[in-house]
Amino acid sequence: MSIQNIWFERPRLIIIFIITWAVLIGSLIILKNLSSTVYNQSKISELKDHINCVTTNSEELSDYIFNYEVNSDKFLDAMLRVYSSKPKNINLIRDSIINMYDNIYEKLNELGISEFQIHLRDGEQFICFNQINQFGTNLFDNQFSVELANIRQTSIKGFENGKQFTGYRIIYPLNYKSEHVGTVEISHPITSILKNLNQLYPEQYFTISEDDFQKKEEIISIAGNQKIHTNILHKIKQNIASKLSNSSLSGTHIFTIKIDGHYFDINMHPLYNFKKEPFASICSISENLNRENANLIFLLIFIFININLIALGWLVLNNYNKSKLIFSRSKELETQATKYKLAKEEAEANTHAKTLFLANMSHEIRTPMNGICGITEILNQTELSNEQKSYLSILQQSSDQLLSVLNDILDFSKMETHKLKLEKFPINIYSIIDEVENLYKNNAIKKGLRFSTNTNGDIPYFLGDPTRLRQILSNLINNAIKFTNNGSIALQIEKKSESCSEIELLFKVEDTGIGIDPEDLTKLFKSFSQVDSSTNRKYGGTGLGLAICKQLVLLMKGEINVTSYPRAGSIFQFTATFDLINPN
Repeated sequence: MSIQNIWFERPRLIIIFIITWAVLIGSLIILKNLSSTVYNQSKISELKDHINCVTTNSEELSDYIFNYEVNSDKFLDAMLRVYSSKPKNINLIRDSIINMYDNIYEKLNELGISEFQIHLRDGEQFICFNQINQFGTNLFDNQFSVELANIRQTSIKGFENGKQFTGYRIIYPLNYKSEHVGTVEISHPITSILKNLNQLYPEQYFTISEDDFQKKEEIISIAGNQKIHTNILHKIKQNIASKLSNSSLSGTHIFTIKIDGHYFDINMHPLYNFKKEPFASICSISENLNRENANLIFLLIFIFININLIALGWLVLNNYNKSKLIFSRSKELETQATKYKLAKEEAEANTHAKTLFLANMSHEIRTPMNGICGITEILNQTELSNEQKSYLSILQQSSDQLLSVLNDILDFSKMETHKLKLEKFPINIYSIIDEVENLYKNNAIKKGLRFSTNTNGDIPYFLGDPTRLRQILSNLINNAIKFTNNGSIALQIEKKSESCSEIELLFKVEDTGIGIDPEDLTKLFKSFSQVDSSTNRKYGGTGLGLAICKQLVLLMKGEINVTSYPRAGSIFQFTATFDLINPN
């Protein structure tokens, strides 16, 4: 290409360079904003987790006090007698309960629990331990939680605001002799919640109430332990008020403010009462020590990208011929890749079509084969000469072998097309063992082999596919008999593990046959594969049996493997997991 052509192409290359620069810078800005969004979401989730952790600890503490210190038959009997006693006797019952739990209230105060009250079932305040002389007030109008606990007769836990108490309210129902007799409140004030937050986590926590939010006055802080200087904290509160001038408490808020050269992350999580109304927010403040560094890193990346883009533009403008050659080569490679992809898809489609054809043909051939096997059995029951019986025996054996091959091919094609599904029926493993033993013991004895079965432990009934389980065992035992000339065949089943809903069994088929070379073990469970060609000539088979077994075992959530040495026999074992039958 001549110099004139290169200069003709330069304006277009410059435009491409400018567009590339704009895209990269825009992507950098988007990435910065995206990372900020991810960071904000993590901070919101972190605050929620902190609040949940502290309230869960508060619940566990209140639950322990109620279950082991408060909820006793003596106390419940006294509460029941309130409803059948005269006013004078009611005062005596009140005094006795106060004496009973006065020492407990002192412990609660030490733990930061200020609210320990007992209510009657109509909502009347019966005992208020922090104000002993205050009783008789109906709380249904002012404390929706008390009304819910008495109506539902279940524990009520959550944040609630009130005239004299704001915090995490926990109310327990009192039931005695099939009768609801009232409720007990063991609640944690918001000061206690904030104190625990400040002690457990590095952030500084405080609350914003609805009044603070609307009036935009100085926000009240209950610090617990001060981690931010008081003057800076005061400025932070003023900034929060201005930031939220057009917002409300009904959602989460997170933003970053800069004060005296320091960056602070502000995270606000709303508190809802039992009527699903927001009444306050818990705020966390943490100094963002990495913000200044992040801005510096962003600036350095911005400068680095610009320098590299300028260098890249210079290289592109001065090496256009080379770039064009690279582009042409990449188009050629792309065309080749497309051709390869199309050829691969066509090959996969052909393979799938062959598999479907194989399945259909196997199914079509199996139907007349079943007829041949059936007619052979009928003929075998008629009067025949010895020569005819010999021919008929050969015919029957050949038909059974061909039918077995067709069944293997049909199963394999179902697995290839992912159409093989396991059924679920109740299984008695001992019946399966008897069936397999009856089927193969005579074959083993005919070859002069010992055949034994053994189960370790009591195995209960379970749900599974008995046909497929019997198919796996039959295949392994049939192979063991086929490749063993002297010695023994042993089937062993044992319980590997058991839970309330599942049981895992271990099956072992051990023989003293010809064994397998270690380097040939990897071929065993592959489709249409045998150890060597001489095996097929001498013993027959399609090489599908073990491949089918492996797929069936995988469907049963298990594994199959083999341990074998030449002339020392083999041990095939597999695991399978089944659902237990619900006794109900």
